[in-house]
Amino acid sequence: MLARPYRHGRAQPAMRSLLFLLLLSALFTEASALHAAEEFEGSPAVAQADQPVPTPEEPSADEPLAFTAEGISESLKELKAKAIEADKLSEETRTEVAELCDKALAKIAEKEKLEAAAAALQKELDEAGEKLESLQKESSEIHAEPSDLAQLNAEELRGKLSAADLQVSSAREKVQKVAAEIERRAARRLVLPDLLAKCREQLDKNVPVQKEAAASVPPLLKQARGLYQAARLSFLQQELQWLEQENRTYEATGRLSLAKRDAAEKQLQLASEQLKHVQELNAKSQRIEAKRQATEARRTAVNAHPAVKEAATLNAVLAEKNQTLVRRMQLVAKRIAAARELGQTMKRRLGDVKKQAEFAENSPAIGVMLRSQQDQMPELGSLRERLRTRPLEISQLSLDVYEWEVQRNRALNVDKAVEEAVVAFEASSSDTLPEEVIAELRLVLNSRVEILAELFSNSGDCVTDLEKVNTEEAKVVKVTEELQSFIAEQVLWVRSAPTLSLEDVDFTNTFWSSVPGRLNQTKQLVANLLADAKQNSHWWAMATCVTLVLLVGRRKVRSILRANGELAAKPSATLFRPTIVASLATLFLAATVPVVCGFIGWRLCRTSDGFACAAGWSLVWFAAAYAMLNLVRHASRSSGLGTNHFGWDARALSAIRHSMRSLELIALPLLAIAVGVEIAGDEQTINSIGRLSLISALVVIGVICFRLLRPRGPLASSLASTSKNSWRTRFVSLIPPLATLAILGLLAATISGYHYTAMQLTRRVFGSCVFVFAFLALRSLLMRWLLVSYRRVAIQQARAKRKALLEAQESKTADQKAVEVETHFNLGDINQQARNLVGVGVGLAFAFTMLWNWSEVLPALGVLDHVELWTSGLAPSDSDVGTVFVTLADVLLAFGIFGFTWFAGRNLPGLLEIAVLQKLPLDAGARYAASSVTRYMIMVVGIALGVRQLGVGWQSVQWLVAAMTVGLGFGLQEIFANFVSGIILLFERPARVGDTVTIGEITGTVTKIRIRATTIVDWDNKELIVPNKDFITGNLVNWTLTTPSLRLIVKVGIAYGSDTRLATKLLYQVATENPNVLASPEPFVMFDAFGESSLNFELRVFVNDLTMYRRLKHDLHLLIDDLFKQHNIEIAFPQCDLHLKTLPAAAHKIFAGATETHAQDPENIAA
Repeated sequence: MLARPYRHGRAQPAMRSLLFLLLLSALFTEASALHAAEEFEGSPAVAQADQPVPTPEEPSADEPLAFTAEGISESLKELKAKAIEADKLSEETRTEVAELCDKALAKIAEKEKLEAAAAALQKELDEAGEKLESLQKESSEIHAEPSDLAQLNAEELRGKLSAADLQVSSAREKVQKVAAEIERRAARRLVLPDLLAKCREQLDKNVPVQKEAAASVPPLLKQARGLYQAARLSFLQQELQWLEQENRTYEATGRLSLAKRDAAEKQLQLASEQLKHVQELNAKSQRIEAKRQATEARRTAVNAHPAVKEAATLNAVLAEKNQTLVRRMQLVAKRIAAARELGQTMKRRLGDVKKQAEFAENSPAIGVMLRSQQDQMPELGSLRERLRTRPLEISQLSLDVYEWEVQRNRALNVDKAVEEAVVAFEASSSDTLPEEVIAELRLVLNSRVEILAELFSNSGDCVTDLEKVNTEEAKVVKVTEELQSFIAEQVLWVRSAPTLSLEDVDFTNTFWSSVPGRLNQTKQLVANLLADAKQNSHWWAMATCVTLVLLVGRRKVRSILRANGELAAKPSATLFRPTIVASLATLFLAATVPVVCGFIGWRLCRTSDGFACAAGWSLVWFAAAYAMLNLVRHASRSSGLGTNHFGWDARALSAIRHSMRSLELIALPLLAIAVGVEIAGDEQTINSIGRLSLISALVVIGVICFRLLRPRGPLASSLASTSKNSWRTRFVSLIPPLATLAILGLLAATISGYHYTAMQLTRRVFGSCVFVFAFLALRSLLMRWLLVSYRRVAIQQARAKRKALLEAQESKTADQKAVEVETHFNLGDINQQARNLVGVGVGLAFAFTMLWNWSEVLPALGVLDHVELWTSGLAPSDSDVGTVFVTLADVLLAFGIFGFTWFAGRNLPGLLEIAVLQKLPLDAGARYAASSVTRYMIMVVGIALGVRQLGVGWQSVQWLVAAMTVGLGFGLQEIFANFVSGIILLFERPARVGDTVTIGEITGTVTKIRIRATTIVDWDNKELIVPNKDFITGNLVNWTLTTPSLRLIVKVGIAYGSDTRLATKLLYQVATENPNVLASPEPFVMFDAFGESSLNFELRVFVNDLTMYRRLKHDLHLLIDDLFKQHNIEIAFPQCDLHLKTLPAAAHKIFAGATETHAQDPENIAA
């Protein structure tokens, strides 16, 4: 027990350590309560132990505690046992004491590990000098051992090859291990100062403070706390010693690590050379053996007996295959070595580039290095193609391996094969084979077994080699793509040159003012062209002929362009041919200068002179850019494509034409100079002449853009007038400031040293502008084709209608004039679905083209992934990944997803209806429901993906969703009810688009079913917005839900005394003669009642379309009136008889006067 050493006055070493620690416990108790990270609080008070705790002197934190690990471990175990056996302690106190003892034991175990590690580091430090000398001596003595491998046979060479391959693998692993250890130590040395400072800080915090222990804490708990604090302090002291020893060792053994790496690399080099030597000998042996077998097999086949000839010929074929396979194996082996070497080179380059970019951040030298590495990238196209086709090659060879194994297994039974061959020969001829022929046959069959064995072995080795080369080339592609991605991400964000200075201006001025130098360069270019013309006269003759044709034919082509423009401008034009001819004429007019410059540049690129080659590529770029701008200029001509064919604004086209001319003559030559200087590769020339040329070109482009895009200019006015939507108008108004900001940004970038970035962005912006005009022209071309096509169909229909009207009028009266039909149709007559389809197709093509145009620049946006904005709510709290942040790249991608969702929601449902739904047996309502549901799904999925990209998970919005649910139950219940009702309308379809419905007092045709309300157009062509809820909860009459046919009742009253049977017959005749009356159900006439003034009849007919309901009623009334008049049937009307019994005297006088006047009237007398 713990009290026994005190009573007897004797103490073992471990007990003395325990006694000392018990005396320290009071000091450490309060310090642990204030500073220790693992403090336990709230223990209940229990009865104190029998023995008091003495207070010794306070030890220093800088000196290690004087106790052994074995002694403290035993003391902790005894203390834990005593706490468990103590009846007066509570369960919580026992548990706390046990936990503190376990933690103290763990700290002691960790201290022992650190002590051993520090000792090992000290031993390494002590032996470093000796090992360095020994390693240097051994490295100097490492050399290739002479070996006579030429005398080895094939099997022995294969054994040597396997051993050499194993030795190279072992040496490579050793090099990688040493390199990894060097990198680990280098990275460790960077963090060691922080670890040392943190460890010293923890030691300072754990200095014990002299305070009286609380009387309420049990002694055993105070002892456990003191022991834990002592163990923790001892561990921290040992950790500090270990870190200091590690730092000293790594500093002192740097040369030793480098020497180890050099020795390992030397061993790898020697092993690789030995492997290469063995591979060459083995390949040579295989070639010789394969050639010998093939030669012997051919000779045997030539001189063989007829009975043996077939077998010998087959041996010759197999030997030839084996020889081809051996050559293929050697080629694959070379590819393995080349791919392995390239992979190691690219991996080394990747590491070097990352280190240099990290150490020399934002330095112009890094920009030069990154561009140099970018230019030295291997071509991955052929590698990817081989990786794509090689699995098929491996599969085919694997099948050959199986086939040759089967043939070899069959050929192993030589005796049976000889017997079968002898029997077959003797059966086909009457001769008996002599023994020497049978022996020859046996020899041939044995040789076949050997050849098949070689084929089987070599093909298996070839399959293995193909898999190896596949693996190595896949590694090359992966590392190269990683390097390309890293360079593409970094190269645009680092300076490529210092800030523009007066020295650059002076250098440029000196360069251009040196007239003799420029004349010499011009003479050099002319000399190169003349030399090329002598060597390739056919190309120059062809170019001269083409140029002459382009020059001579310009006037004729202009007249053709003008004539076709006049044809296309006519309102009744129905041919697309003039537009095609005008397009070809525009290409012809724009091709002269680009063809000449492009041909001269192409021929200069073929020379070996560096200056001439750079000038050639500059001319090629100038020709391509000039061709694009010249096409825009000639398309903007008066009577050209833009005005007469596409219907573009003439004033805007005039401004564009003049702007293109200025760009061609001023801006393009300056940009071509910048491109040529960059291709030449001289840094000083690029930073001075190239940069000033780009700055001058951007200034010119800025002035031209301001003139072209000024707010009240012709182009801006034209764009604003053609933009019907408000968002398009706002976007058009943003074009001038955006263009200004882009040009100013490019100027600031190139002046501040980001010249390479400015050049790349300028090229992409220029290409984007060209693509915008190109796709606008393509869309206008397609719209023109649709316009003339629909115009032609409409004119044909109008002519047919006119002819029918004329025939109808001639059949009635010859005096009536024919009705003229208007034949002028504009773009509004084009089918809207076709226009939408063209718009979506051109839009998608434009989006993919722009993505291709900016594909080399987009990886630079990867740097935005390092800009952390806020914590993502998607990562679970217990995840090992750590804190996940939403970056600026995530935000931009989320906005891109939202934009694409908006575009897809507006256009894809219409495209789906045009391309798919209209070809299915679905009515208009079903197609509309499918399109609407598709739109809703696109919106929901897009919004969910975008919100997820912003780091908003369900756990982040569940309370918001709950609050929204409560809000929907109160304030938004009507909107929510309308939304749910809209979903029910789309799926249940009680009312569909195109149906004629009556809801309440509203009757009309359903035209749209939206998320909140449905649009109905009534008979007055007024659009009524009805909430969706009314369709579900109100009384709805759908006149066309199952069938569009409706019954029409016409009530007719005839006078008493009329022929009722004739009237019935005439009413049936009225129904049968009208084409809008359905034959089934049949018309029905009913004598309904004897009225007060008429005999009442009802004509009941059915009409197929509700839109014909009122028209049919009108027609039936007219025809009934006509027939009844023809047959003297009077349509009754209400009559009333007035009987006068008495009249006053004045009334008698009036009537008497009226009678007398009537009798004196001459007309009445004559009558």
